[in-house]
Amino acid sequence: MTISGMRFASFPVFAGTKLVLDNDDRLGGLYRRTLVEVDFGFRDGLEDYTAYASVAAPWVTATTTIICSPAPVGTTDHDPLDAAVEGISAYAYRITPGVGFDLVATAANGTWGRYLISAVG
Repeated sequence: MTISGMRFASFPVFAGTKLVLDNDDRLGGLYRRTLVEVDFGFRDGLEDYTAYASVAAPWVTATTTIICSPAPVGTTDHDPLDAAVEGISAYAYRITPGVGFDLVATAANGTWGRYLISAVG
């Protein structure tokens, strides 16, 4: 899969239909970046405020800090600006060294569909 010139490889999916992508970008050898697709549900009146995903990230250590934010990339449900309009934010928790972490994405006013979240650690 290619998005804006970056090549991505699939990683295992651990939470429902959440798709986890990793471009193995080490950002100068200091950090790793992972894109996580989260799904808030269907658009027919079933909007949600929270979406969850479990991310396989064997590069995570006990001292890794993970910063999450919406990626300015469109999905099949939304264009690149929708995450900002919807007030999407995200954070990592339950960080397990050598295994990965869980990601929570929230929408202040509720939303539907899929968004890409960038996680850098």
